[in-house]
Amino acid sequence: MTLGRHLLTHTTRGWVPVAGSLSAEAFIAMSTESRFTIGRTTNGYLIGIQGRGTLLESPGFYKLADDCLHNEDASVAIDLSACEYLDSTFLGSLVTLHRKHRHPGHVRVQIVASPHVRQNLLHVSHLEGLFDFITLPPQVVGNAIEVNVTVPDRRVLGQHIAESHRCLAELGGPEAVVFDRIAQHVSDELARE
Repeated sequence: MTLGRHLLTHTTRGWVPVAGSLSAEAFIAMSTESRFTIGRTTNGYLIGIQGRGTLLESPGFYKLADDCLHNEDASVAIDLSACEYLDSTFLGSLVTLHRKHRHPGHVRVQIVASPHVRQNLLHVSHLEGLFDFITLPPQVVGNAIEVNVTVPDRRVLGQHIAESHRCLAELGGPEAVVFDRIAQHVSDELARE
C-alpha cells in the first residue's frame, strides 16, 4: 500500500492530498520524532503528545487511550501543549475517541491545549468546537512514563486510516468530500489486497 494518496496537508486552499506517493518505509524514514507519555491522575490518565501526531502513531495512540477508558470511571486528558502537528488521520482518531466515550453529563476525554495551540492544530479542520478543552493538564500522581507507540501492519494501518477519515467526513464541513474519498479509496485498496 502506498501512503501518499492518503495523506493530507493543510494549505491556504484547505486540506489537499500530498503530491506523489510514498511507500510506508519511505514515509517512516522521513517522519520526525514523536514522543508519547502517560501518567496516572486522580481521575484517570494524562497522555502527552510531543512533536508530531501522524498516521503512523495514530493507531497505537488510539489503542492506548481507548484501553485507558475501559474503566467506566476513568477519564483521559490528552495534552497537546508540546504537539507541533496533527495530520488528518490523527485528528480522525481523536474525533473517534471523543465520540465513542462521550456520555451526557460525564466528560471522559479532554484536550489540554491553550487557545493558541487550538488555533494551530484544530482550527483548520473546524474541530475547535467539538472537544472539551482545558488549558492546564491534571496533576500526575507519581511520574509519567514514556510509551512506545508502534506502527501496526499495513492492513491494520489501512483500516485505521479509512475509519479515521470516515469519521471526519461524517462531521461535514468543507473537507468532508475529500475525507470521504480518502476513506473509500483506502477501503477499496484493502479489498483488492
